[in-house]
Amino acid sequence: MRPRGTSLVFEILLGSKRVNVFDFSLVLTLEQAESLCTVVFEEKKKQLKSRVLQKYEERRQALQEIVTRTATQQQTLSNR
Repeated sequence: MRPRGTSLVFEILLGSKRVNVFDFSLVLTLEQAESLCTVVFEEKKKQLKSRVLQKYEERRQALQEIVTRTATQQQTLSNR
């Protein structure tokens, strides 16, 4: 059980370093954002209460849509 007032840490691997994804100075690659939407979320969702999980799921879905849209736009631009 986490001490009161502490938050979950969502981390991803950037090179050989694990970083907190709530460090808003980070710029993620599409692969890192995709990993956040899938692997990291699946690992962390077991630790979330249902009300919090619902909010994170909404954010995960929004991020997944952005990743998909950006990947499509990249592909379109690279084909020109």
